[in-house]
Amino acid sequence: MNTNTNENMDITTSQIDKANIQYLEFVQLTECVKQMDQIPQSLRSEAYANAYEYLRATLQKKCIHEYIEDYIDIDPDNGKYITYCIYCEKTLHK
Repeated sequence: MNTNTNENMDITTSQIDKANIQYLEFVQLTECVKQMDQIPQSLRSEAYANAYEYLRATLQKKCIHEYIEDYIDIDPDNGKYITYCIYCEKTLHK
């Protein structure tokens, strides 16, 4: 006996569609921030800077974090390891 109804299938399909849309929004938001980051801060208009900051804040809230550890130079003789998200650049402090 098949206990699945069309209604149950629609809910499942709807949930899958919602998850896909959320992921696609995340991907597009990430790409948008990367593209906007190409214009140096000193050359951004106020409206552009405001839109950029809003999108960065939204990305940090909705980010599907993927952290990596990297070694950065502080000066010619010193460096340190940092851990940050490759998408939103959120840094974890140790």
